[in-house]
Amino acid sequence: MHRFCLIWGLLLAPPGFAQESGSMVEFAEDTVPASAPKPVADIPAPPTPTKPAVLAAGISASAVEGDAGELAITTPNIRVAANGIAFDFDTNTKANVVVESTHTYGVEGGTPWLLRPGQRAVVENQQSVKWSAVPLVPEIEPDPVNTSLVPIALDTPHVSELLEAVLSYEEETFGPIEASLQNVEGKWAPTETISEEHLALYRNAVWSTAPDGTAVGRVPLDVFRVAVWAVTADFTVLEVADWIRSTETIEIKEAVSKAQGLIARAVPILTKAGFDHRVVSAQFAQFSFNRGVLAFQRGDLKGAVHHFNRAISLERTLLSAHYNLGVTYYRAARYQDAADAFLVASGIDGAPVDVFFNRGAALYRVGDLMGAARAFRKVLEQIPTDEAAKSWLQKADPEGKTAPPKKKKRKKRRRRRRRK
Repeated sequence: MHRFCLIWGLLLAPPGFAQESGSMVEFAEDTVPASAPKPVADIPAPPTPTKPAVLAAGISASAVEGDAGELAITTPNIRVAANGIAFDFDTNTKANVVVESTHTYGVEGGTPWLLRPGQRAVVENQQSVKWSAVPLVPEIEPDPVNTSLVPIALDTPHVSELLEAVLSYEEETFGPIEASLQNVEGKWAPTETISEEHLALYRNAVWSTAPDGTAVGRVPLDVFRVAVWAVTADFTVLEVADWIRSTETIEIKEAVSKAQGLIARAVPILTKAGFDHRVVSAQFAQFSFNRGVLAFQRGDLKGAVHHFNRAISLERTLLSAHYNLGVTYYRAARYQDAADAFLVASGIDGAPVDVFFNRGAALYRVGDLMGAARAFRKVLEQIPTDEAAKSWLQKADPEGKTAPPKKKKRKKRRRRRRRK
């Protein structure tokens, strides 16, 4: 007989895509769990993009140093409305160019560059415009400077939701501050009448001048980068700290502090996009839970126990942490600890029937046959047809000592008729 028990994983994805099923852990009569849970559930394939995947002729792109992408407009007298870039261009007139949607540029096998949304510029004749961009994913060797790039269809799930959230957040957060700023020698500075709240928001933005001369506030490029990589590469505060240390000489403590600051500023964007930001920040139980699952997958059972216990210390009723702690103890042959963990999980709202089955399996292995039998009976109370539970119950309690007492039939009293 085999038993399959559900393990939960947390997904950094919009609620509509979230799945609470991770991998299935197998319990056989004489084996320990055979496979590990996953921290991230399968993500449904993204919908087919409604906009063309290839940019119209007349626009090329080049990689440049740093985080800037350069678009070279070369063909006049055409209207381009593809991949989110729309503009009218004529050799004798100026035109507004707006980056509105999700698209990347790169070469086959090279670094795909993701342009920041909402960028605007005025172009004249055949001049080039430099666009702010970040690599779609980290840890890829950047292309040499001036490498000729081509448009690439963006099929990474959920990036479009993130970019829409970036635009919405910047408009809602920094838009109201524009009236409290003044242009001083080409730089935007707060006026004396700015409120304390707006002053704090002003300091959290990078300010530039739009083609119409107004102030435009944007989130810093590194904040945008962290939000993107959280979605495309499962970056957490630890990976962000490692990236910081790879780009500058800095002590690990300072790098972690700086990473926490970037994560904190990316949280409103991730939240607005519908993502579970708790998996990227160490202050939340979901972060430690995912670290525990990853440790379990590596075979580091001691580390998994540490992370699951850490998650529980941050959120006492996190069912998935208690459940996976029990699975980890079981895999480590710490059966009494496993039984205790499953017992706690069984008392949390939403606990599946499998916690009783697993507790029964753990108790059986420590020789508590009656306790095991009672656990399997709880399974059968909810699923009377569960053959695996029946098999284990027969093995733990062949004589039926834990069976509930049979109800005695009550004899009906005969009423005596009264004599008239």
